[in-house]
Amino acid sequence: MLVIVATKDPLTIPPDLTKLSDALIWKGLSGYDFSAYRIGLEQIAELSPGADVLMMNDSVFGPFGDIERLVAATPWRLAGFTSSAVIENHIQSYAFIMKSFDAELLENLSPVLLPHHAFDRAADVILCQEVQLARIAARHVTVGSFWHGAARSDLDPMLNMPLELIDAGMPFLKKSLFGKMRSFQDSEVIQRKLIELGHPPQSAL
Repeated sequence: MLVIVATKDPLTIPPDLTKLSDALIWKGLSGYDFSAYRIGLEQIAELSPGADVLMMNDSVFGPFGDIERLVAATPWRLAGFTSSAVIENHIQSYAFIMKSFDAELLENLSPVLLPHHAFDRAADVILCQEVQLARIAARHVTVGSFWHGAARSDLDPMLNMPLELIDAGMPFLKKSLFGKMRSFQDSEVIQRKLIELGHPPQSAL
């Protein structure tokens, strides 16, 4: 497990992270998750070419269940767990899988996994990176997602259907359902599901 940790100073890295991870890389606070994804994927392309990679950020609880089986069964070279039709059809970037990852795929994805630039506004990351990832990747490799929120153009499946997704095998639950997005679901119900999945209970974020 490779962890990319962003803090103001490397001396403030939580000590437990070094015990829990096989490799750890520090970065500054500038940039959202895509800047960390780029750093990690550069190392994987150089040191472990051909690896199957599960990328995830810190916005979700999980993975729950047999994640290795799900990764192995993925039929696409780039796979999202969920995709949304908000703005345009796109893979949601809280977690995704890349099969047989190598330097060529990294280079093909450089328009969104930018090598020398990090965005500091959420809207820029969404419009220039998350929404573009599947479209850019589809020019070079097979792309898909396990669950797609196509019922409405404004549907975010992770917020609107979290329990249905979990029951269908989804291995992640959004942390924001206990915070800024708690209006989407009954937090007590989500709390019970989280405990049922074996995760400690959460207070409001």
